[in-house]
Amino acid sequence: MLFLFVTAEERGLLGSDYFARNPTVPRNGIVADLALDMPFLYHPLLDIVPHGAQHSTLVAPVTRAAQHLGIAIAADPIPEQVLFIRSDHFSFVRQGVPSLFIKSGFQTGDPARDGGKINAAYRRDVYHKPNDDMSQAFDFDAGAQHARLNFLTGWLVSQETARPAWNAGDFFGELFGRRPKDTNANTERSCPEFGSLAPRARPVAVFAVHRRSSAALPGFSSRRRVFPRRVASFVIWIFDPSDA
Repeated sequence: MLFLFVTAEERGLLGSDYFARNPTVPRNGIVADLALDMPFLYHPLLDIVPHGAQHSTLVAPVTRAAQHLGIAIAADPIPEQVLFIRSDHFSFVRQGVPSLFIKSGFQTGDPARDGGKINAAYRRDVYHKPNDDMSQAFDFDAGAQHARLNFLTGWLVSQETARPAWNAGDFFGELFGRRPKDTNANTERSCPEFGSLAPRARPVAVFAVHRRSSAALPGFSSRRRVFPRRVASFVIWIFDPSDA
C-alpha cells in the first residue's frame, strides 16, 4: 500500500499523471486507486457519492464499507459537473486502473440545513479565497468518518484474491482498461475495524487523497512557496507483491 502526495492537481493533474506514468512500483502491480480530494466537512457524513463505482467491481467494497459504517450511498446530485474525471484518480483511470473518488453527500441530519445550499455557498464565498482557512466551522468527526470509510473500502479490496476489474462494456474500461490478472494467494489478515468482515486473502489494491488548505505549510514561507499553496493529493496504492 502506497501513500502519495502529489502537486499541481489544478494545473492539470500534473503530479499524479507523472507518477501514474512513471510509478515507483511495478506498473502491473497497481490494481486500484482511491482518491481523497476535498472532503466536505460542514456537516456530519451521513451519505456519500462514490464517483466511479458504477464503472467497475469497486462498487462492491465501497457499498459494503458504507453499510458497515451506517452511511448511505446517494446518487450524484451534480452530474453535470462530471466529477469522476476531475481529480487525481483520473490519472490512474487513464492508465487502466479502476478507481473511486468518494465525495460527501448532501444529507445533514437537520431539516433546517440544506447540504446542497451549504456546498454551493462554500464554493461561491469561500473556496479559493483568503478566508478558505482553518478558522471555518469544520466537523472533524465527519473527516474521521470519511477517512475511515476510505480505509475500510481499501481494506476490503486488499483482501480479495481477484483484482478489481472494469465492468464489461464500460466506456472507461474499453478506452483505457487492461485485462485484470488474478492472484492466488490466501494469506490470513486481521483488521480491528472490520472484525468478521475481513476475509482470508492478500492485498491487491491504491488510494488517492487530496489535501487542500490555504494555510502556509510548516517549513515553507508563505511568500516564497516551493509548492503550490494547495498542496498534494494523497494517494494510497495497494499493490500486488507478486508483481514486485
